[in-house]
Amino acid sequence: MTAEPLLLDPVLAPGRLHVRLIVNPTVSRLRDGQVEAVIRALEPAFHVSSAHTEAAGHATELAREAAEDGCAVVAVLGGDGTVSQAASGLVGSQTAMACLPAGVTDVFARAIGTPRDPVAAAERLAAMERPRIRIVDVGTVNGRHFLYTAGVGFTATMTRAAHRTPHRKATLGQLHFAAAGVSEIVGTYLRNPPRMRLQADGFYAEGVTAVVQNCRALTYFGPREIRLCGEAGLDTGMLSVTSLERGRPGVVANVVARLVLGGSESLPGKAGIDAASSVRELVVTPLDGGVLPVDGDGEYLGESDRIVFGVEPAALRVVS
Repeated sequence: MTAEPLLLDPVLAPGRLHVRLIVNPTVSRLRDGQVEAVIRALEPAFHVSSAHTEAAGHATELAREAAEDGCAVVAVLGGDGTVSQAASGLVGSQTAMACLPAGVTDVFARAIGTPRDPVAAAERLAAMERPRIRIVDVGTVNGRHFLYTAGVGFTATMTRAAHRTPHRKATLGQLHFAAAGVSEIVGTYLRNPPRMRLQADGFYAEGVTAVVQNCRALTYFGPREIRLCGEAGLDTGMLSVTSLERGRPGVVANVVARLVLGGSESLPGKAGIDAASSVRELVVTPLDGGVLPVDGDGEYLGESDRIVFGVEPAALRVVS
């Protein structure tokens, strides 16, 4: 993936900066002694304080408090869910976010080039003369922030199915997501998939699934980039949308293969696919008057009868 520009922020001037370490103690790949190892890696370069999450959504509160305390950087030791929640607490602030990935997928961390090992990521951060800051867009879905992708329909039901058995997710990793995807295809999307209407300025589609991207690196499995809509990017000020018109076996299987294994070319232009690459706001509603499942950044967000997607350009500082 082509690197996007790095911006140096004068707010992070040289000196002993204050880094707040937010730890999700239940994250999948966190091993005994890693928290201490991360702190040891950071302490020679920064003043480090730490806080542990205690419940879903707590990372947002902790990150917001860190920004209010004047911390230069919030370093997040966790997976995609924890990173997404912390980012929500930092949107619009001068505090930057650093990823110390310890989850199953760590999609956003990979998208900005962070090492997969949390201690290596901490050592890399500490080795910087001053943190390199990149200014990125943040997506919204019904007012909730997301960093890389959100979906309505298939991806949401796949995520919901995968999270029903978290112990298998932790043990099997992305093979568990693949199995959940196959289950949803057979159980729902080859039989009676929910249909939806997608409306944006200059774009209208009807289909069975929508995937909204704020970032090109939509990676569910392995190191390969997934391309559903190739125009997605973290600093475009826009969202990219891909919609499946029908739940045909070949079309759905193609999308699942991209989510699981990656792909080198984008899907728009193929039969059964609608797409738009420059969307500021998208409204998705069910055609049958029911409700639709929604996910964001790998987390199941519930069901709604009206889903509104938006984007906040240049809203978040990240260490890259």
